[in-house]
Amino acid sequence: LRESESRYELAVAGSDDGIWEWDFVREQAFESARARELQGLQPGPELQPLPDLLASLRVHPEDVPRRADAIHAHLTGATPAYECEYRVRHDDGAYRWIRVRALCVCDAAGQPQRMAGSVSDIDARKRAEQALRESEENLRTVAGNAHDGILVHVQGRVMFANRCLGEIIGYEAADLPGRNIREFFRPDEYAKINQRYQSR
Repeated sequence: LRESESRYELAVAGSDDGIWEWDFVREQAFESARARELQGLQPGPELQPLPDLLASLRVHPEDVPRRADAIHAHLTGATPAYECEYRVRHDDGAYRWIRVRALCVCDAAGQPQRMAGSVSDIDARKRAEQALRESEENLRTVAGNAHDGILVHVQGRVMFANRCLGEIIGYEAADLPGRNIREFFRPDEYAKINQRYQSR
């Protein structure tokens, strides 16, 4: 038992994730120091009453319904695991993204007894994804308003075409994504374009 506990403590200390457990029967919650840090909680005892812990979590208002639905779905057996990404507020007032995963253990009657899992820091990834979405949206806005025809394709399949290009070749721009660019050029024109592309 001592070896097992030592191995567990070492694994928790060496992980960048936080570990937590909710005991629904005793209404007790365990949160490792790292779990508390990631969730924007003050340093404190790892064990505390479950209602107190739940009351101290500062989940972003927009994410509360999604988190609640994910927990409910797992506790009722609708999903094999609880997994959710949401934002929590820290003491500096900033919201940071975390990813929580857990499994619930139920009794013979199907009543939840315990749920344990991990919490990970995904703030950098989520902010990078948001920045990429904004950059792509800005690019689409600029390209969409350009007075030259703009076409983006991958292996001959149209990924993006602006309004001007649609007017030039006689198509609605919205109808072009997914089509093969061969449709819009004579065979000799496509051969020249393809040769130029392959030579780059």
